Order: sequence, then structure tokens, then C-alpha cells
Amino acid sequence: MSVVVPHWNSGRMLLDQLEALAPQVLAEHGEIIVVDDHSDDGTPHAVAAWADRRPEVPLTLLCADHRFGVNTSRNVGVAYARSAVVAFADGDDVVEEGWLCALLRRVEPGVIVSGRVLADGASAPESPGEFFGFGWTFAFGGSMALERDLVLAVDGFDENIHRGGTEVEFCLRAQLFASARVVVAPDAVVLYHVREQERMPRLRRRVQRQRGHAYIARKFRSHPQVTAGVLGFRHPLARIPRQFVRDLRRNPSAALGNVLLDLLLACWVVRFRISMPVERLGGSSGRHTIVVRSGPGEMRP
Repeated sequence: MSVVVPHWNSGRMLLDQLEALAPQVLAEHGEIIVVDDHSDDGTPHAVAAWADRRPEVPLTLLCADHRFGVNTSRNVGVAYARSAVVAFADGDDVVEEGWLCALLRRVEPGVIVSGRVLADGASAPESPGEFFGFGWTFAFGGSMALERDLVLAVDGFDENIHRGGTEVEFCLRAQLFASARVVVAPDAVVLYHVREQERMPRLRRRVQRQRGHAYIARKFRSHPQVTAGVLGFRHPLARIPRQFVRDLRRNPSAALGNVLLDLLLACWVVRFRISMPVERLGGSSGRHTIVVRSGPGEMRP
């Protein structure tokens, strides 16, 4: 099996992730594919040095010549994967012991397996739920596994979304057009690290997230089985109370500020959904990657 690890400027966190993944991947006779989205913090060199110290771990490092977004990184990783089963783990998180085995036990045709996430400061892991709580389940993009053929059957991840529903859109499409279903592996836990950011980057991230949600709403608006039951698609305000409760658990000091940001953004998103044409909602026009280093070892699916 193949573990795809997309990342950008993850620094030391990525090396911690590789250390956590290494014994699990070796136990499953798998490989690690690190996809670097044009980092400028020296991470690719650190990964190459790590691979030199751990030659027993089959590792491939792919580098983009400029930034494309996490979904492009996921698609590139899938394209280079040599196994029938692909798992995804983010470079700035750390998987707990037994994560990979717990996911693989539940992988079968037509199934997207999601792990759980333990965020900084949280008392218990969080399971993926329904998108906005209105009927369509999703998997955590940094903790999931599925057959590679399922990814290819729905043409991979939508590269128009850079933040805000990157994996949600994929799960919706897989359920709609490939009759896939999402199951949870409760023992597959990932430690989710919230990066320290200044206020303006935080605002930018939330704008991008709302923009991604707007793109999803617009993309699926012709599918009544989605839009008829998903209140959150039509009314951004519907998700704010649930997000506020989540923020209170994760970071109480930031919860009120986040809600105020969301209230301001909700008004903007309503206009954005109505007037912004799909082709302006982002997207990469192509991609260029190079293999920096491939680890040794014979692969077995």
C-alpha cells in the first residue's frame, strides 16, 4: 500500500510524521510518497536527508515547481502510487500507533475509510460527520484510505479547491457517481496540529474556506439529491453555531473572533455563490513535478 503525504512548509512536523509512519509502512510492506507543494523553508532537503538516514523505508519525494494546492498534491501522489490501496496523511500532523493498520482493515471496493482527528487542546478524538450536518458524510483528508481505482474512477480530487472542503467535494462526488460510502475506523487517530498564525493569515484562511464551500455549492446545485436536503449549502449562517461549539472546545480564546469573522464572511459568500462564475473559483492550469529521491525496496500491493 501507498501513503501519500502532501505538505507545504511543514518543517519539523513533517519529519515527526515520517518517523510515526515509517514502522507502520514497513509492517505493511508499503511506501511513502511525499508531495512537496513548492516549500520555501528547506523541507525538501530535510526529507531527503531523513531518507538517507532511513534507507530501509521506501520513500519517494516529489516537488512542484510552484504552488498548486493540496488536491493537486493528492492527485500527483496517487499518480505515482504503486499500490492498489492509497492512504492519505498530512505533513503537518502526526499519526498515532496503529493508524495505518486500523484504516487498512476496513478498506474494500467502493469504501472510503476515514480515521479520527485529535486536535491540539481537544480532550477526545473527533469523528468525521455529515457535511454541515445535513445528510452527506465525508472523510478527513489527512486521515483516510481507499482503493486507488476509486480515486481514478471519479477523476481524482478537484484541483479548483485550495481550502475549504477539499476532501468534502471528493467524498460527495464519489457517493453520487460511484456509489461509494464512507466508514469510520475509530482506532485510526491522527494528532492534528493547529499552526500558529497571525490574525490576517487566519482571516485569509477562513475566506479561502468559505470560498471552497461556495464552489462546492455551485458545482452541485444541479443535483437535487444534494441541494434539496443540505441546508448548509444554501445558508452559510446555518453552520456557524456548530463551528462556534467546535471552536470553544479547541481554542476558547479564539472562538468569539472566529464567529465574528464567519458572520462577516457569510454575507460575502451569499453574494459570491450567486454572482461568481465557476471558472473564476480558482484552479491550477497544470502541474509539473520532479522526483527528487526514490527509496529502495520492492513494492507489494
